Amino acid sequence: MSSTPESTPAVSLERDGHVLLMGLNRPAKRNAFTKQMLGELSAAYGLLESDDDLWCGVLFAHGDHFTGGLDMLDVGAELA
Repeated sequence: MSSTPESTPAVSLERDGHVLLMGLNRPAKRNAFTKQMLGELSAAYGLLESDDDLWCGVLFAHGDHFTGGLDMLDVGAELA
């Protein structure tokens, strides 16, 4: 179960010139990956690959932790 509402981006995106800043945005859950976050991150990398004005991407995390890995309550059932 995701703690990030569907309306809140789990991955923030910001353009800075030719750079795409991609921020993991679940700091309350140590940025543990959910299905929503994985989908948004995949879309962000797709944008980075398809947009010739973007030369590189920087992946960072909001909060004190980069990532706690997978959110097993959200993703774990599909791995069993």
